[in-house]
Amino acid sequence: MPESPFPTQLRQANAALTHLLNKGIPPENIIIGGDSAGGNLSLQLASDILHPLPSLPPLPALEKPLAGGLLISPWNSYSVDAPSYARNNSKDVLTVPAFEFVVSLARVGITPELRHYGEPLLAPPGWWKGLDDIYPRILITAGAHECPFDQVMETSMAISHYVGDATTVVEPWAAHGEVVFKFGTSEGRFGKDYEAIVSFLSRSFQGTSKDDQKLMWALGIM
Repeated sequence: MPESPFPTQLRQANAALTHLLNKGIPPENIIIGGDSAGGNLSLQLASDILHPLPSLPPLPALEKPLAGGLLISPWNSYSVDAPSYARNNSKDVLTVPAFEFVVSLARVGITPELRHYGEPLLAPPGWWKGLDDIYPRILITAGAHECPFDQVMETSMAISHYVGDATTVVEPWAAHGEVVFKFGTSEGRFGKDYEAIVSFLSRSFQGTSKDDQKLMWALGIM
């Protein structure tokens, strides 16, 4: 946003993870996740761990990988040229002009040298090497009727080369981030994407105590 240009949000995510680790929360008790731009930010944070930005405070070294990464309809490219934008323009909750407007805000502060931080889909070959040491498992969900659908699938392909336990679940007829909207209106306990998210969280935290699980839910999900 103009009043909070890049890398403001990444600095905040960096600070949040640093706080959790410095409080003694085990890395394996932390899932990083988000919807749309939050999915983008989850990968920005991984980029900062793999390729630290000199302008940000250094993150504490991870003694173990985090529990995983949860990317819900991740918005990882500011281009609206993918065929799915035209294909789904009349089906998504956000139209192409709406995405173009948000892009004009999100690009503030992103120089050409930093573009692959702000747009993870543009990361060069080999950029994600070591991602499995941060997120040993990743779940990506997408709605078949969302405008960035093709870019989400590209993200999935790029990540699967570096994270063996990477799963992508597509919800038919769903719009951008629809699983979040449905959950917020008490309609979200249906669909492959919802079931996959619940299963992913449960599997990521298998073998932990109930007290640890409370801590994860309270502090670990961004």
